[in-house]
Amino acid sequence: MNKLFGISAALVLSMLLAGCSENNDKPNTSGNSSPSSQSETSNSSEESSKPEESDTESSADAEAISINSDVVWGLGKTLDELKGKYGEVNGGYGAMNVYYFDNGYGRYIVQDGVCTWIDAINTSDILKGSFSVLNYEELASRAEIDYWHIDDKPDDLSDCWWAYFTHPDYSGVTFAVYSQTARDEIKADTVGVSIWQSDPETLVGPSDYNG
Repeated sequence: MNKLFGISAALVLSMLLAGCSENNDKPNTSGNSSPSSQSETSNSSEESSKPEESDTESSADAEAISINSDVVWGLGKTLDELKGKYGEVNGGYGAMNVYYFDNGYGRYIVQDGVCTWIDAINTSDILKGSFSVLNYEELASRAEIDYWHIDDKPDDLSDCWWAYFTHPDYSGVTFAVYSQTARDEIKADTVGVSIWQSDPETLVGPSDYNG
């Protein structure tokens, strides 16, 4: 992701190098997240029942996917408010105002006293609905999102493809799902979403959706 405006380059580098990896530096210990072994078992069962010719799900007759408001709630909250909801801080980068919480959903970046960015969110925590693998078109149709920008090649820092989008229920919030293994592939059982308290034009520049 080379397009972020107005955020410390050091913070971006730190977040991306750790955030776009299936082997995160800090395991998600949230009670809000399903254990990885259960997720892998479930997804393995689901995938084994699908036709071998396609890894993505047909959007026909598929149930809707919604955004988990409990995750988005953290944006704009103070450190004390985050502690009140998600428990005590259990790691992070204090000098950079980056925190993990006992029952949080990822890394919480606090700037000017409030949380402006939540990174390293499990895809299945924020996208609520039944799926194992989606492509960009399926996510758009099932979640009623609008894409702002989709990378056409992996970014230079983390070697991931990023797709930025907005949702009509969350004004002033930018979402990004990052694909770790292939473009146009969104997996339910990976760490793969960031959200910002910022509109996409401020965050990544003018719209240049190229999906």
